[in-house]
Amino acid sequence: MDTQTPTQPEPARAPSSFWGLLRQKRWRQSLEVLGNKIAQFPVVRFFLSSITARITAVMALAIAIMMVILIASVTAHVSNGIFQKRLNIVLQDASLRTQSLQTSLDSLVVDSVSGVQDAAYTLISDQRDASAGAGGVGAMLLKDPNESRNLAINEIIDPEQRALITKSLRKAVQQEGGIHWQSVSLKNSQGDKVPGIVVGTRVVLPLVGNYETYLVYSLAYEQQTIYLVNQVLFLGTAVLLGVITVLMAAVSYSILSPARRAAKAARKVSAGDFQIELPVRGTDELAQLSQALNNMATYLREQISDYEELSTLQQRFVSDVSHELRTPLATIRMAADLIYDERDQLSATNARSATILHRQVDRFDKMLADLIEISRIDASVAQLSLSEIDIYSLVEAVVESNRALAESMGVEVKLETFGDTVAEVDPTRITRIAQNLVVNAIEFAEGKPVRISVAGSRTAVAFQVRDHGAGMTDGVAQHVFDRFYRADPSRKRTTGGTGLGLAISAEDAALHSGLLTVLSCPHQGSAFTLLLPRRQGEEIEDIPVQVENQDLIAARQLWAKDHPEDIILSDSLEESSFQVHQVRTDVPLGDESIGADEGFPRMPADLPPEILEATPAHPLPHLPENDSVIDIQGRISNLDSLPRQTSKNESGGETL
Repeated sequence: MDTQTPTQPEPARAPSSFWGLLRQKRWRQSLEVLGNKIAQFPVVRFFLSSITARITAVMALAIAIMMVILIASVTAHVSNGIFQKRLNIVLQDASLRTQSLQTSLDSLVVDSVSGVQDAAYTLISDQRDASAGAGGVGAMLLKDPNESRNLAINEIIDPEQRALITKSLRKAVQQEGGIHWQSVSLKNSQGDKVPGIVVGTRVVLPLVGNYETYLVYSLAYEQQTIYLVNQVLFLGTAVLLGVITVLMAAVSYSILSPARRAAKAARKVSAGDFQIELPVRGTDELAQLSQALNNMATYLREQISDYEELSTLQQRFVSDVSHELRTPLATIRMAADLIYDERDQLSATNARSATILHRQVDRFDKMLADLIEISRIDASVAQLSLSEIDIYSLVEAVVESNRALAESMGVEVKLETFGDTVAEVDPTRITRIAQNLVVNAIEFAEGKPVRISVAGSRTAVAFQVRDHGAGMTDGVAQHVFDRFYRADPSRKRTTGGTGLGLAISAEDAALHSGLLTVLSCPHQGSAFTLLLPRRQGEEIEDIPVQVENQDLIAARQLWAKDHPEDIILSDSLEESSFQVHQVRTDVPLGDESIGADEGFPRMPADLPPEILEATPAHPLPHLPENDSVIDIQGRISNLDSLPRQTSKNESGGETL
């Protein structure tokens, strides 16, 4: 066994940011990170945690969508109706103006082109003024390109409105005749765009022949009407939607009040408070839920009361039996030691029996001590005697005390230390944890090296024992802290364990508000990690990186590809560990008295599952085969005859 302090490079960490994952094309992980970040916003958290908010939001969105569709359909219908009505008026007015213009042109008596020009200017100007009452804003006279006469007058146009007359409109007027119209976009006096209509037809002028006349009408008034209608609709919809949203929120909040009370009561029940009584109003589903919760709480109170009574009797029985066995065990030990010391004078068979008796008495003594400790923990009377201790020194002493065991089993133990490892702990309990972990690692190492690391961070000190033996599946690792649990009952105990070591170690860690975890992989070994706060009463905020076991996590991932039933994959130490024991209690220190309501676990509801499962129905540890030479029935007969022998010798003392 050697002691060294290596300097290891800090392991590379996978990117955890959204952009880092996106650059690596890890789409699913990047979306999960983005979703987690979005879920941290207060509004999103409130939305996700409130059924009332979700119902109100969904209903308001549905109503808003329906109202938008309704507004769009109403607006389109109103707009089409107003436009069609206005178009009929415009076409009727344009038809009258065109007929009036043609009549006036036919009645002209002129003998020169200039006379026609002057008359055309006058008539077009009159048409523009006359159509103003119907919304007309312009009138133009253009020469028909198909006219073959040589005589012609100048076109009467408005430069700003000339671009409104498209080629398609002129072509229709020239080829088909009659009145034709087209929707256009005009500009009002403020420069804003307004809809309009251009109506064109063909007229015949004296001397010069065919020309085209175009009347321009504005629909600004109609547009303003539609705008006002839309404004009223949108404003009314917004007000109505707000009122409906408030009403829906109030109604859903009122309807879900029993559900909120039931959720609050369920949280109390999950925290161990069964004194609930929900009001039951009506016979609907929510009323049935409230009544069911009341019945469940009543039933649980009765069951807990029965279990507490049974648990108290069980604890008292274990404690009384354990303490009562100490006196006869001391007598048996004295007799066994006496026989063992004189074994050289016995026959070979009796000497062997004396050796087995001596070993089993030692084992019985250890088991009795463990049972007493378990009974103290179950009764919530375990106390801590705290002092500032260098954890590395404690672990080093444990390693040295087990040097002979490691050498006999051909196991090399490497002890490493990283940083400051001083913490406020109970030295006796931490030494007991270290002893259990080190001995177990040596026993299951299968001759391979065992690495023991003691590391410190700002708020924590970690102690880890890593072996490279057979390892465990996650199904086995979930039970390693159970009392009397053995993954392989046929495996021989080389160190004579009681089956309670890891269970007591887990409880000792919990008394320190610490963590005791195991991470394992078949054929790659196991890593037991004890994480302790540097100061009692302070929370652990960081974990030493030296105990993260990235190599073991990678091995678990490889093993899971071919054996998915054996491994529960995870990327972090805490998520990959099983049976995490962390019980924060106000542990009394020294000789202080313990009150009944000082936050200690109560049987059976508040205790960890491994304590609740530790009932007399658990099997006893398997005895090695070489112990079978001891006659168990003979032992019982001897125990039965012991009171009679004692009574016969009351005057002269006990006979051993």
